[in-house]
Amino acid sequence: MNPNLFFFIIIPFIFMAIISIGMPFYRLKIMNEAGEKKLSFIRSGKMITIITYVIAYLLFVLSIMFNFGRLNFIIPYCAVIGLYVATKDGTFRPVNGAYENLMIIGTDIVRYDDIISLPVEELPPEERANHPDNVLVVVTRKHGKRQLTLSNANELAELLVILKEKMNG
Repeated sequence: MNPNLFFFIIIPFIFMAIISIGMPFYRLKIMNEAGEKKLSFIRSGKMITIITYVIAYLLFVLSIMFNFGRLNFIIPYCAVIGLYVATKDGTFRPVNGAYENLMIIGTDIVRYDDIISLPVEELPPEERANHPDNVLVVVTRKHGKRQLTLSNANELAELLVILKEKMNG
């Protein structure tokens, strides 16, 4: 078997198939863990997800059809990464929200029991005024400090009520 065929076509194709088939099962696993939905978030960016899908598959097809020289190794794997990003976004964007056990913001999944602190909420009011009013900063055990961007300040205010309830109770 030709090594170029194996490394540049077959392996990326297998990765793309695993991502396409596996991500919905991962979503089911997460949703079973999540519990009841407490708060929904505004969803946007569907067109960007569709464009990313198209570009990922186009990159893969072009890498099969044309010889890009030294880029023959990079282009199919960029297609795999693009497909992963688009699939994760397309899979989790419709279920964005705060749930009983975790929150999903964009493609970020944060479990409440993993949150150590909310550093911006601990700042004095004059320093907190310099922070964007739609960005939640959490410190988690597994991933450290994370910035989660919501659509508006109202969503953040409602989410903070839920977070404080979960962290104190």
